[in-house]
Amino acid sequence: MESVISIIDRIIEEHKVILSEAKSLEVVTNDTFALEAIRQGREAFMPGRFDPKEGLLKLESLRAKLEQGLEKHFNMEETRLLEGIQRFAGDALLSTYETLLKEHREIRERMAELKGHVDELLTEYLSRHVWESKAYDMRAHMTNIYSRIAVHASNEEKLLHQVRKDLLAKQEEKK
Repeated sequence: MESVISIIDRIIEEHKVILSEAKSLEVVTNDTFALEAIRQGREAFMPGRFDPKEGLLKLESLRAKLEQGLEKHFNMEETRLLEGIQRFAGDALLSTYETLLKEHREIRERMAELKGHVDELLTEYLSRHVWESKAYDMRAHMTNIYSRIAVHASNEEKLLHQVRKDLLAKQEEKK
């Protein structure tokens, strides 16, 4: 039970960092990294700039780092934490947690779509009008990803606080 509490504490701390928008992408490889990378990516890439390729390449680099960080974070939630919740939490909390885990698939799909947008803008010859339209669509897509990750992290943190509280109460009962 103690290791589950440690995992929950770690994830809650990661979510606190998310909400404060940590600045260092190189150090943080969790949901915070995701939010900051998307924010920086939106700033790095602006349709209508003279040479958008440089911004797109920076965006692709941030997107790849973001995807790697999300996978590491999601993996911990989908394996070690899930096992602990299955073992120690009640059915209602487990059901809620499994619903949150389904959001990981949606976030992954959105990230894959973002890669497709970046690849298309980097490799295909498009008229300026079409290119800019697709570029603005991509920026809207990035805003959507940012919002989904923020809401997901917030909902997950609420659930984790409840699971942690329940586990600590069970520990006290055993004493």
